[in-house]
Amino acid sequence: MIISSEEHVKIYFHNVRMLELYASHIFRRSDGMKISELRSTAFIPLLAWNNKKMSSFKKISIIQWVVLVVVLSVLAFYIFNPMEKEDTIDTAPVESTENKVAVITTSMGDIEIELFLKESPITAQNFQKLIKEGFYNGTRFHRVIGNFMVQGGDPNSKDLDAIDSWGMGGPGYAIEDEFIEGLSNVRGTISMANSGPQSGGSQFFINLVDNINLDWDKGDSRSKHPVFGKVVSGIEVLDKIGEVATEGSDRPVEDVMIEKIIIK
Repeated sequence: MIISSEEHVKIYFHNVRMLELYASHIFRRSDGMKISELRSTAFIPLLAWNNKKMSSFKKISIIQWVVLVVVLSVLAFYIFNPMEKEDTIDTAPVESTENKVAVITTSMGDIEIELFLKESPITAQNFQKLIKEGFYNGTRFHRVIGNFMVQGGDPNSKDLDAIDSWGMGGPGYAIEDEFIEGLSNVRGTISMANSGPQSGGSQFFINLVDNINLDWDKGDSRSKHPVFGKVVSGIEVLDKIGEVATEGSDRPVEDVMIEKIIIK
């Protein structure tokens, strides 16, 4: 029986549609793939399932039979190995921006400080990072000025043989100055110590009194100190530290140790 070119085309699309329906039934168990995309695939053989056109079945070449076997093998694979949906959500851990409490354990008692991770992410997160690295453990409050502030965070203060360099140490990098409207150097706030613009690193101070002249929008333009937290517990410990006797360079006569700082 001779089949015209037009009938060949009809048979082709009829057979492709049947394969789509069959594949749709199978893929429904996997992940609902777009079976319509099969129509544009050049590797689908001409499946002659039409009973009225059985003579066209003989026209399928050996290569087409091989491709047919491959297609059926793939379909069988999806029957026994349903595809899982790809997770498109980035599951990498992300540092929380919720405000947290840092506990400074000193030789005179504990001071708890709320870190403004939401309000001052650059400064507060840098402080938090150094805490987690144990950077501050074993350092000292190397500078205390009554009715002003207490200062710490210098890694050089761990070394009693390097007293002359206390106040000059840091983490080996500087962070960006982060001045936030509404955050002021009032009593009980913690702020970045620095030696000028964009020079903050690890050293900090806690205000014993209101020192708003240190704010970015007030006072001496050469002295600007970003606030990144406030004391929420242990203000009496802070006051006791502020009353210790000091000597040259405002260094406490008796060591005031920062034994450790942890995130609560």
